[in-house]
Amino acid sequence: MVAHASSSTSQFLLSPEEIKELTDYTRPAEQRRELERMGIAFEPGRTGRPKVLRSAVEDRLGGSRSARRSGSINIGALQEAIRG
Repeated sequence: MVAHASSSTSQFLLSPEEIKELTDYTRPAEQRRELERMGIAFEPGRTGRPKVLRSAVEDRLGGSRSARRSGSINIGALQEAIRG
């Protein structure tokens, strides 16, 4: 049951690796600051690590419907969009 819950959660939340890739930072404080700068909503977890909904990233960066259906995002495309 735990494995199912975590896989279900990963459909909705970015993984720590995806957050690192998106922000280019490893420290939670820096990740939170960068997410705020990017205008992406998040909630700090118990340990201070940001919890980010996939839909928040897709909404902010204009993700396509097909990306939403696949349950994954193209981090490279997101970084390119941020950097302009």
